[in-house]
Amino acid sequence: MSDAPIPPVLGVDDLGPDTQPVAYEVSGTTAYVTLNRPDFRNAQNSVMTYSLDNAFIKAVEDHSVKVIVLRANGKHFSAGHDIGT
Repeated sequence: MSDAPIPPVLGVDDLGPDTQPVAYEVSGTTAYVTLNRPDFRNAQNSVMTYSLDNAFIKAVEDHSVKVIVLRANGKHFSAGHDIGT
């Protein structure tokens, strides 16, 4: 086991608008969680993974949300995990 500290969990609102890897919005009873790394084919890095977790938690804890839609910005839904980071 490593003694390296666990990285902090980043929320969807913790990052600046130019680096936010996940967008979150609610319209009516629907929460939209959007993968937002189109330049990297929406490949998931650790920041995106933590942000996705927090977006889903936020949606589940919002009692007005009845449906969660996962979608992506750009041409590709997701190329998988970004092993380059």
